[in-house]
Amino acid sequence: MFEKIGIRGNVVESIIVAPPLLRLNMIPPSPEQPAPPTSETNVLLRHLIELQKEQLGLLRKQYFRNDDHDRIKQLHERHGPDFAPLPTTCQQVLPQLERRYLA
Repeated sequence: MFEKIGIRGNVVESIIVAPPLLRLNMIPPSPEQPAPPTSETNVLLRHLIELQKEQLGLLRKQYFRNDDHDRIKQLHERHGPDFAPLPTTCQQVLPQLERRYLA
């Protein structure tokens, strides 16, 4: 910490000044330019893009394989007429169950 003394009119002022906490040393950019991409680099980048497309396709297949929406929809289509009053009954019973168990 540094003490800075100054005179303003007939009054002597003393101010304590803290040194800066962070010093940034800026390094100028190097004048060297990166080497232009070679044909080998282009081939590797194309190969990476092909692998990413393949991975995306596999992830989509996995997602749709684990998607239960279609399976549940088929179940409702198959057994819907047998259990037609079930949704309305559930709507009537659910508030009573919530009151009993949450009270």
